[in-house]
Amino acid sequence: MAVPACQDYAELSQPDGKIIKIQLQGDEFFSWNETQEGYAILKDAADGFWKFAKPAKGKADFEIVPGSKVGTTNPSLLGLRNCYELTFTI
Repeated sequence: MAVPACQDYAELSQPDGKIIKIQLQGDEFFSWNETQEGYAILKDAADGFWKFAKPAKGKADFEIVPGSKVGTTNPSLLGLRNCYELTFTI
């Protein structure tokens, strides 16, 4: 039986000091973080910034959209859809 993720938002600080709110989604088998607006995000290990993400091709996963810092970039201008609009096909 899968257990759903905690639905509370966490406030985090980007390396430039910008405060963002994120929420964990999914369960122990597949999980991701998203913004309050429902956009998938990943933390970029290279620079420490949370960035917007898009579905990876061929698998149920996400990949970082380069240069798309959360709190600075408008995800809709990048053609991203929020997680409520996404479907995965493998």
